[in-house]
Formats: sequence, structure tokens, C-alpha cells
Amino acid sequence: MIKAVIFDFDDTLYVGSVWGNYRQYEKDLVLKLVKDEKIYDRMVEKYQIDKTDTIVQTMEICKKEGFSRNKFFRMIKHSVYQHPVNPIQIVSDEFLRQLSQKLPIYVVSMSNQTYLKHYFKKFDINRKYFRKIYSMHYLKDKDKSVKMLKVAKREHLATNEVLMVGDSLRHDILAAQNIGMQTFYFQGDYDQLFKFLTENNVLDCREFMKK
Repeated sequence: MIKAVIFDFDDTLYVGSVWGNYRQYEKDLVLKLVKDEKIYDRMVEKYQIDKTDTIVQTMEICKKEGFSRNKFFRMIKHSVYQHPVNPIQIVSDEFLRQLSQKLPIYVVSMSNQTYLKHYFKKFDINRKYFRKIYSMHYLKDKDKSVKMLKVAKREHLATNEVLMVGDSLRHDILAAQNIGMQTFYFQGDYDQLFKFLTENNVLDCREFMKK
């Protein structure tokens, strides 16, 4: 039985074009840190920094080359909320309200709190529906499962009683499955999520589905 639900934020609580230019965004940050295109090219050749899976890996490469990981983290924290986000659809407010009345809901995101506060407000998503909004700490957390486990502990639940809803196979779905949580792989279709929650007796979402 599902007794708590965790949502990712980006491309889950809203659907849109967000990180399509992520590689350029990351490169610009690294160049701002190292201040030399030749150094960046060397890091590409030596570590393939232009193909890392996460910003954490990029930070570790910068550290190996003698650059401050803490400084890079601060740069991310203060720049990421300025990244252009163009939502196509935002999850129904009434859906979140009803779900939050049925069971505890949380957010676990790789984005920092500055970013989350900015876009919750911009997209008019009510933070009060969520028991807590967790962001991953790049310098401490190995992956999102650290914060997922905090949700289970906070609610005094077994991990198999918690559902993780997210759009990333690696950071949301596999991270949750590895600690025994139930998962829903969100691919941009809220009707599929509503159907899943209805069929699993979490919440009757038929009123939110497209006719």
C-alpha cells in the first residue's frame, strides 16, 4: 500500500522545455570557474567533462584539476534559478490539494532551494501542500536516495510504502528502486499518472483526466 508520495520537481510537477541546453549551461559555468578555454579543452580530453552524467561529476573533475569545488557549488546555487524555464503544462492545483489531504506528499529535487523557491512561486505551485521540499546537497549527498530515505524515516514508513514519481530513470526511478521504494516513471502525460494513482487506490483522479 502506498502511504506517501514523493515528486521530483523539474519535468514532473510541470512539463516543459528546461534543460535542453544543459551542456552549454554547464560549459559556461566551468569556463567561468577556470577562466581559460585551453584548460577546459584539456579537461574535455582528459576526463570528457563535456559528457558527464551529473553536475556532481563535473564538480569532482574541477576539484581534481585544482579548482574549488565549493566555489563551483556557489556558482551553481546562484545561477541555476536564472535558467530559462518554459512550462507547457503545470500539474493541477486541485489534484495536489486533494492528494495532500489523502496522504503526505514531498518533493525531492536535484535543484537547490533558491531555484525551487523561485519556480514554485513563478508557476504558482502551492508549497503548503508538501510536508517538506528537499533539495539534493551536491557536496554531501551521493544521490537523491539520501533525501528519499529521509521521507520514509520522517513518516515512520517502510520504503516499500513510499512512491517516487519522477522523469529521470537514473536519478529518480533507479535511485528509489535501489532502496525498495515503489516508482512511477513520469514521461510528460499526467493522465497516465492519474490512472496509476486511481488504479492503486491512492486517489480517485478521474475528474482530472482528459475527457
